[in-house]
Amino acid sequence: MAKPERTFGLIVGIEKYHETAWNVTGGGPADDALKFAHWLHRRGVPKENIRLCLSALEENHQLIGECGLTVEKATEQNISDIVTNFLSPKSGDLLYIFWAGHGLITSERERRLLCADANKQNWQNLDFNSLLLLLGSDNFQIP
Repeated sequence: MAKPERTFGLIVGIEKYHETAWNVTGGGPADDALKFAHWLHRRGVPKENIRLCLSALEENHQLIGECGLTVEKATEQNISDIVTNFLSPKSGDLLYIFWAGHGLITSERERRLLCADANKQNWQNLDFNSLLLLLGSDNFQIP
């Protein structure tokens, strides 16, 4: 059984994109991500083990101010840094990844998760297939 103090979470909620046409009208992803982060914390996962990356619409910014957790930008660089520099060196029992936002599947069947700084000229994204390979490798110590 996973111990809460050895559990980690990468929680992402993106409803506002650099490419404003992709914004999630009415919101929702940021609130869903916040709910999941609170769910983890209520079960004993330390705040410092929860990395919460949000990009909320203006009308939902009050949710962020009320959450009581550290909120980071949901950019491609920040999320990659969290995976590479925060999670990869850790040893733990369990890792939750929760992503609320847009994604796509390429013609080669690769799954990509679009980051908040994505636009039509630069599709900033997280390669989900590559992430799964990293998480399953011997170099990653959180099952």
